[in-house]
Amino acid sequence: MFICVLTHKISTFFPENCAFYTDVLILKAVDNLVYIIWFFQNTKEFIMKNTIKLLGIIAFITIIGLVFLTCDDSGGDSNNTKVPSELRGTWKWTSGNITWTTVLKSTTMTVTHAGYPNAKDNGTIKSTIIELEPFAVPAPYNATFPNGYTMTFKVTSSNCSCASKDDEGVFIFAVNAARTQAIDVDLDIWIKQ
Repeated sequence: MFICVLTHKISTFFPENCAFYTDVLILKAVDNLVYIIWFFQNTKEFIMKNTIKLLGIIAFITIIGLVFLTCDDSGGDSNNTKVPSELRGTWKWTSGNITWTTVLKSTTMTVTHAGYPNAKDNGTIKSTIIELEPFAVPAPYNATFPNGYTMTFKVTSSNCSCASKDDEGVFIFAVNAARTQAIDVDLDIWIKQ
């Protein structure tokens, strides 16, 4: 009603034949102005609502990322390849004339075979640990050898017939609490040197 009164007063300043068109133009202008105000108010609400949603999503993703970072229990490198200190060192297994010597370092493993009748079976295999995970040692062995690990390795060099470069394998090894003996998946006892 206020708009109608306002437009009628404005139209009286124009000649008689233009009054109708002036009223229509003024009403159209006011209508457009009302639409523009409504559009900006709703757009503002729309932007605010979506901004809040977007910030919520970003916060959620950030929290999940932080949870994954803080819950990483690999105990070593982020890619889970670092040999734990309890396994590092030189380990020896002997059966008759055959001796295997395994040297475990932070991310590498060197195995030397000696005493085989066939000379091609003797030699040294050097490998890189590509994955290391804790292994639950089954009973009754877990009482003596509680700390078990599964080491996936990739051969980097070999001078014996039992392995070739780029071969992959798994070495399951468990160590006793005193770190003086270990047992492998074949139940062979290894002695720390």
